[in-house]
Amino acid sequence: MAPGAAQQRSELRCPVCALSDFPDAESLSRHADGHFSNGGGSNEEGDRLLARELQREERAAREADERREFERLRAEYGMNGRGSYDRQMGEGMERAVRRGHMSSVEYHEKRVKFDS
Repeated sequence: MAPGAAQQRSELRCPVCALSDFPDAESLSRHADGHFSNGGGSNEEGDRLLARELQREERAAREADERREFERLRAEYGMNGRGSYDRQMGEGMERAVRRGHMSSVEYHEKRVKFDS
């Protein structure tokens, strides 16, 4: 074997998997084509599965963003059980009881309904 042939042989490296044991360029070409073909057909099923997975991931990310935004808005407007809306509602009902506009029974019924 001539020194040039040995050097050319060692330079034949697959660009996909870096395998370098190819006797000639044609073998390398067949090997490299094998990385991109699925038995000579297209890879539609694999593409379809990948598209479904990407859609699922995007939907999950969008739902997580919506949940975070919803919780942020609830906190901003006092609807998360720790805010001013609960306190204002309770204080307003207590004032109504003191002024005689609401009975204590009504107050407790509304409070139970409001807390659940």
